[in-house]
Amino acid sequence: MHGYSPVGRALAVTVSIAALIACTKERQDQASRSVLSSPTTTATVEVSAPVASILDETAVPDSALRIPAWNLIMEGLSKRAWVGDLRQVPATVITNGTLRNVPYISFQFSFAYELNIYGELEKPAGFEIGFRPHVGGDHTSAKSNCVGFIESMLNRGGDKEIIRSLKWTEDLVKNDGVAFEVTPPTAADAEGGWWISVYDERAVEMSRASQAEMEAITQTVPSAPVEVPVIPRPLPNDGPITFTNTQGRVFSNVTLKPAPNGLYWFNEKGGGLIRATDVPPDLARRFGVDQESAKAYDRAKQASDERYAAAMTSASARLASQESQATPRNNVNWTSDELRFLPTYSSTRGHSSGGPVWVGGYYRSNGTYVRGHYRSR
Repeated sequence: MHGYSPVGRALAVTVSIAALIACTKERQDQASRSVLSSPTTTATVEVSAPVASILDETAVPDSALRIPAWNLIMEGLSKRAWVGDLRQVPATVITNGTLRNVPYISFQFSFAYELNIYGELEKPAGFEIGFRPHVGGDHTSAKSNCVGFIESMLNRGGDKEIIRSLKWTEDLVKNDGVAFEVTPPTAADAEGGWWISVYDERAVEMSRASQAEMEAITQTVPSAPVEVPVIPRPLPNDGPITFTNTQGRVFSNVTLKPAPNGLYWFNEKGGGLIRATDVPPDLARRFGVDQESAKAYDRAKQASDERYAAAMTSASARLASQESQATPRNNVNWTSDELRFLPTYSSTRGHSSGGPVWVGGYYRSNGTYVRGHYRSR
């Protein structure tokens, strides 16, 4: 039911915003999607140009809406002090449960948190926030962060009261067509995460795409621009430490894990990413952080993001032009970059091609690191 899990899904796909808008306008203006990624290093969230350009799109605030527009949700999230390293990630196809075949966009941040927004861009069918615990404990602070954020995004006082009243162990309350739900990590569809969700049941049904439409708006995930060498894990007896990064920020009582582009840090209050260039030299040596490779990765990633943004802008303009002229989509002369980042189209419906799916690097539950790789669909 929830979010992006490299090992928890049989099929990982991405949905481009242009393709999704084309689909949803034919189905009561349903949902959207694009794959963008830009890591940050501080609590003040910075986003890449593609994400920033989308956040700048105007959505008229409507106090009557029980679930706010997606860019207002993202704006509210970015202002939270505990949010860092905000990036959009590929959304996996949901094949069962309440949210099956409902297109959505997904964001990860602060090492363990995730936000998913379902349905139409300006009038979402629902949204949820949660986290996947990486250490023991009840994670009261993380749960409080999630509940407080959801409450702050709701417009009706009654809805806010329901959110505050939910049991954090597991709960479901329905009121006037809207469901308020807490899903524990032990639930079958939780993928090991704790989630708090709000969704309009009727809007969810209206947003649900057919199998053919899901195939039309999905595509395989392109590989990362640079293959970063696997970084060895720290020894099991490495415990929490306190240190200051090269930017002068103090990290107190945190546990560190290697990341492809630096070090992950986390404690009972949250977590995030310390970019390789901000890691102190002694910790870089201790954890095997290759700062030169990280700089090369950043340069290649920036170039890839710029190409992605240009391709999305160009392809969206082409689609808009073709549809305004009632010209079949297969007459569009796609560039190689547009074909790389967007689905190909037939004269009636788009369809994604088969082939391998890129799975990003991740940690298994036993602590071993698995580098990014392709697997068959």
